[in-house]
Amino acid sequence: MYINRLELKRRAKQLIRSGSPNPMMIALIFLLATTWLSAVLDLVVENPLNKFTEVYTQWSQMMSAGDSISPAMMDAMKQQMMGCFQGTEAVVGLLLAVLVSLYSLVVQMGYYSHSLQKVRGEETPIGELFAWFGMAGKIIWLQILRLIFIYLWCLLFLIPGIIAMYRYRMADYCLLDDPDISALEAIRRSKAMMKGRKADLFSMDLSFFGWLFLEMFTASFVGMFVQGLLQGLLGAETAPVMVVTLVSLLVTTAFSVYLVPYMHYSYAGYYQQLKEMPKAPPVYPGAPQPPVVPPTNPPRQDPWDRAEPEHPKDDSDNEGWNQ
Repeated sequence: MYINRLELKRRAKQLIRSGSPNPMMIALIFLLATTWLSAVLDLVVENPLNKFTEVYTQWSQMMSAGDSISPAMMDAMKQQMMGCFQGTEAVVGLLLAVLVSLYSLVVQMGYYSHSLQKVRGEETPIGELFAWFGMAGKIIWLQILRLIFIYLWCLLFLIPGIIAMYRYRMADYCLLDDPDISALEAIRRSKAMMKGRKADLFSMDLSFFGWLFLEMFTASFVGMFVQGLLQGLLGAETAPVMVVTLVSLLVTTAFSVYLVPYMHYSYAGYYQQLKEMPKAPPVYPGAPQPPVVPPTNPPRQDPWDRAEPEHPKDDSDNEGWNQ
């Protein structure tokens, strides 16, 4: 069965225009509850992981430049990296970052549920975003298992890891459709559902690349413009990080309030079409099979399959069949 990607995206656009409550408003609430909360928290409480990344990048650039690294410099690098996680502020920042990340996973599942209900023509209240905290443990465990499996496939090579990522993409929707199953069973169902369909989903991802590139380019351009403007006005070498970050986030949100429902409604429609595809019943070895019932009326014989009539060899009228 062929999945019409253009038709799925057309229907997603139609749902955005005619949805009630407004899908763009729900997307804005979703972004405020996840992306904005995480960004503001990073500005207020320093995340030690961000500081660790900066230190690691600096030392990596120094090593890639070909400079000799003495044992004393290696010790300094280790102490600087370990220092990122020392102190009460670093512990609190790391704990808050982990909690917000786990909370965002659950709210993201709520948005998946909203998208699936919207595609099926069901009522989708705003509270659906926060209705899945009762299954927070199973949702988080599903993300951890999927991440482990993808990482193990990446150990073989990058391509198997990418294939595994697409193989398990439908696990969230499988869990939403049947909350009683385990996280591992949701991954198994996604694997079976995506057999022979990974290229279709990859093509859909590519179709959104232009939007994502435009969003990233615009946010980066506006951020650099604001940074240069503030440096000129304030006469400082660096602009306030908080202002530049918030402006870039505003630009990203302006795109995402449309792009988020557009993409998620398309993916939910893709899952729905996969689910509706006819599947052959499983055949288990050794299990009794239903008896074969012969048809009541024998099928009509195709005229082109009829046997050639027999004629005596000495028949004078037999001119055509034996030539």
